[in-house]
Amino acid sequence: MTFFSSPEARFPPLSDDGQLDVVQFLLASRQVVKFIDTLGTTFKLVKSDVNGNVEKLQQKYDSDRERFHYFEAMLQDETTNNNTDLAKVGGLWLKRALEFVYTFLKNMVEEYRKGTPQESLQPHLKKAYDDTLHKYHNFITQKLFSIVSVTAPSWSSLMIILSMGTDVKEEQIIDDLELYLESMASNLSVLSNLYVQYKLDSNNKV
Repeated sequence: MTFFSSPEARFPPLSDDGQLDVVQFLLASRQVVKFIDTLGTTFKLVKSDVNGNVEKLQQKYDSDRERFHYFEAMLQDETTNNNTDLAKVGGLWLKRALEFVYTFLKNMVEEYRKGTPQESLQPHLKKAYDDTLHKYHNFITQKLFSIVSVTAPSWSSLMIILSMGTDVKEEQIIDDLELYLESMASNLSVLSNLYVQYKLDSNNKV
């Protein structure tokens, strides 16, 4: 077993009518927090931010577990009643963070499949950041991320981490990662459509 093949890591399949299960989604999101933790202590702030948004969604879900079985129900409630912004804001920023992680991992897979994996992961982190989170962050946050990305582990070090202490081959890690990204992509697609549908997305910087 590799890090991304564990049942807890996989993002949930959608329901027959395309709904996203909150409990399974949050379980998978917590595994993303664990993955960010493997990138090193300098990613502590990133980990804390992502985990904070996971907890906001957990709080919303816990307020009415039967009613909020699916993600859209939480957005419907907050849009209609304007009572909290746990799903509106917390969920939006979690989605953006997941898009960053997805893009980073996808870039790694693509480079491996081309037969040209580089030891430094900094280019992958920078490209993923530029393609996802950069436009939402102010100048100071952008510069902070540039500093943090320099300290990321090497390709070889990350492969060892993702092997979870076994002698599994690199090819298996990448195969598992591709399946993981497929499940992640389906969840992100639903979330992206929901935040557009409810007019909750914007390019405002923080």
